[in-house]
Amino acid sequence: MYSKCGYWHRAYDVFKELREISSLITWNSMISGMILNGKSESAMGLFMMLESNRLKPDSATWNNDKRALECWKTG
Repeated sequence: MYSKCGYWHRAYDVFKELREISSLITWNSMISGMILNGKSESAMGLFMMLESNRLKPDSATWNNDKRALECWKTG
């Protein structure tokens, strides 16, 4: 909800607190929220962190990553 209201940084604070118990849904929501708020580069970084945390990306994750890359390229 924070991301939808433009407070992506607050959403990220909550995400960091939940990281130990987070699921792929949590990661996808945070990545999507960053893209929604124009933070495509941060979203791509979070995608890389997801993989280093041994979570396997699903179709929603790959779609988010593709959107982040497209937004980043168009500036």
